[in-house]
Amino acid sequence: MEALCSPGRLLDIGPGAGAFLLHALARGWEVSGVEVQPEIAAAAERRTGAKVHAGEIGDQEIQTERFDAVTMWDVIEHVSSVRATLAAAASIVRPGGLLALSTIHAGSLNARVFGAHWAFWNRPGHVPEHLQGFRRQTLEMAARGAGFEPRVIRTQFIPGAVIEPLSRVMDIRPDRRPRPA
Repeated sequence: MEALCSPGRLLDIGPGAGAFLLHALARGWEVSGVEVQPEIAAAAERRTGAKVHAGEIGDQEIQTERFDAVTMWDVIEHVSSVRATLAAAASIVRPGGLLALSTIHAGSLNARVFGAHWAFWNRPGHVPEHLQGFRRQTLEMAARGAGFEPRVIRTQFIPGAVIEPLSRVMDIRPDRRPRPA
């Protein structure tokens, strides 16, 4: 990220416990966050010392500010309107600024091999609650539609994305282990 944008003002959307906020602080960024769950926002604020707004990126309090970078680590697949979320991000990024995000890759080999058993597809009553998945082309199209020009897109293999669906396909559960005689 820093190869594309020097440290400045950064807004992390969905900071959770604040691990990335702490990392960015240590690297010289002036950080703040937006978290939809008020109790998690308060905990992240206490942990990091950064301002963490309890709400959404489209809230007026956030929309009046400008940032050099906006990050969304594993967030975009959870929002009800990708278009509105990316438009809200575009409206607060300074000219020449950066949007950096990560998301599930619905076109990955794992997604194709495991189909409905893929670890990142929703299952009733289970986390994660992903509202959509993206292929490279759909993510690029969404970013461009909001006014961003994709500069770097890369994929990363996560071993758990194989182990978890295999356990479902093979019906391996802790309560199904053989018991000693």
